[in-house]
Amino acid sequence: MVFKLGKDFNMEGPNLTLNEFNPFKNKGPLTGWYEVGFEEQDAWEKMTEMALTLIKEKA
Repeated sequence: MVFKLGKDFNMEGPNLTLNEFNPFKNKGPLTGWYEVGFEEQDAWEKMTEMALTLIKEKA
Protein backbone atom coordinates (compact mmCIF):
# COMPACT_ATOMS: atom_id res chain seq x y z
CA MET A 1 0.00 0.00 0.00
CA VAL A 2 1.32 3.44 -0.91
CA PHE A 3 0.72 6.61 1.11
CA LYS A 4 1.41 10.28 0.41
CA LEU A 5 2.85 11.54 3.69
CA GLY A 6 4.88 14.50 2.45
CA LYS A 7 8.58 15.15 1.99
CA ASP A 8 9.01 16.23 5.64
CA PHE A 9 7.63 12.95 7.01
CA ASN A 10 10.03 11.24 9.43
CA MET A 11 10.43 7.66 8.17
CA GLU A 12 11.95 6.66 11.51
CA GLY A 13 8.81 7.73 13.42
CA PRO A 14 6.40 4.85 12.93
CA ASN A 15 7.44 1.38 14.02
CA LEU A 16 7.10 0.13 10.43
CA THR A 17 9.29 -0.70 7.50
CA LEU A 18 8.71 2.15 5.06
CA ASN A 19 10.25 2.36 1.62
CA GLU A 20 10.23 5.37 -0.65
CA PHE A 21 7.81 4.60 -3.48
CA ASN A 22 9.57 4.29 -6.82
CA PRO A 23 7.35 3.06 -9.66
CA PHE A 24 9.88 4.09 -12.32
CA LYS A 25 12.79 2.24 -13.90
CA ASN A 26 14.87 5.25 -14.88
CA LYS A 27 13.85 7.92 -12.36
CA GLY A 28 14.18 8.44 -8.65
CA PRO A 29 11.43 7.76 -6.12
CA LEU A 30 8.38 10.00 -5.77
CA THR A 31 9.08 12.59 -3.10
CA GLY A 32 6.84 12.20 -0.07
CA TRP A 33 5.31 8.87 -1.12
CA TYR A 34 5.97 5.78 1.00
CA GLU A 35 5.19 2.11 0.62
CA VAL A 36 4.15 -0.21 3.46
CA GLY A 37 4.43 -3.88 2.56
CA PHE A 38 1.69 -6.48 2.71
CA GLU A 39 3.29 -8.12 5.74
CA GLU A 40 2.41 -4.98 7.71
CA GLN A 41 -1.16 -4.66 6.45
CA ASP A 42 -2.43 -4.23 10.01
CA ALA A 43 -0.95 -0.72 9.92
CA TRP A 44 -2.58 0.31 6.64
CA GLU A 45 -5.69 1.78 8.25
CA LYS A 46 -3.64 3.90 10.67
CA MET A 47 -1.38 5.08 7.86
CA THR A 48 -4.43 5.94 5.73
CA GLU A 49 -5.85 8.07 8.52
CA MET A 50 -2.47 9.77 8.96
CA ALA A 51 -2.22 10.55 5.24
CA LEU A 52 -5.78 11.89 5.15
CA THR A 53 -5.10 14.13 8.15
CA LEU A 54 -2.00 15.55 6.45
CA ILE A 55 -3.96 16.26 3.26
CA LYS A 56 -6.75 18.00 5.19
CA GLU A 57 -4.23 20.18 7.06
CA LYS A 58 -2.80 21.43 3.76
CA ALA A 59 -6.23 22.17 2.23
